[in-house]
Amino acid sequence: MSSLRRLRSLRRRQRDNSGRSKPLTITPPTPELIASFISNHNTQEHSPLFNQIPPEIRNAIFLYALLSYEDLSTVYPEDQHYSRPDYRHTSRIDPRILQTCRLIYLESRFLPVMATEHVFWCHRAPPGITYASDPREYFARFTEEQKDRVDRVHFFTQQYYLEGDFPEICKLPAMRPRSLKITLRHGDWWWWEDNHPLNLNDVWSTGLDYSTRLEEVILELETMERDKEQVCLCSSFRFVFPNFLSLTMGKPSALLAIRLLRKNGWVPVGFLIFITTKPGISGQNEIRRPNKESQIRV
Repeated sequence: MSSLRRLRSLRRRQRDNSGRSKPLTITPPTPELIASFISNHNTQEHSPLFNQIPPEIRNAIFLYALLSYEDLSTVYPEDQHYSRPDYRHTSRIDPRILQTCRLIYLESRFLPVMATEHVFWCHRAPPGITYASDPREYFARFTEEQKDRVDRVHFFTQQYYLEGDFPEICKLPAMRPRSLKITLRHGDWWWWEDNHPLNLNDVWSTGLDYSTRLEEVILELETMERDKEQVCLCSSFRFVFPNFLSLTMGKPSALLAIRLLRKNGWVPVGFLIFITTKPGISGQNEIRRPNKESQIRV
């Protein structure tokens, strides 16, 4: 797990898939297939990969090969709602290393599920993403072992979905992440077009306790700079917002990221202020941590 988190800190890989065949579609493994691999596989006793390289290093190699990457042949238009810092291209995984031999498959078959951020767009998703707004069908393709190894789930959600369907989605037996991130963008708030006062009904959190593996919730709330004080007061958690200005998509805006941990209930333990110094350029995000005077007030 330590190597998993260490590799996640690396900048996302990029690859241009133009001119290449479409990514492979892999049929989900059946329990019978896995059982046959376990009972009948080459132990690779004469392979340096297995008889000389320690398992923890081998695991890190497999993990790096299976990390998602940005497909530069698909570019999201910057004027679209789903185009975000770090979400400018389609995210893909190349699983072909799992097809090299049965022993590699047995050792690394869960790594793509563990390392991937499972993203849902509810709604207004990028084109061409299967089950982009349907977690139920998305996780229905997973085996029970895979569901138990999902680490991170991220919802880009409109407010009506967050306060309506989302609590029931959290109750799905297949929803078993360790970490859950929810992003409410400026255009996702109720009546944002008319500049209505911001208000977030805490009903969105009523389903969290049904996800027994869930340890961490990160709630990202974005609005225009002029409304930043409303973001801090729009839910039962009260925050003091430092006087920072951020730029998102070229417009003055504020993004407040609240981190909640499960400690006899959901307890806010801190927040980050995300600042994009160069609009539209991925990787130019600056993270500022609040000082003692701007810590959370609950």
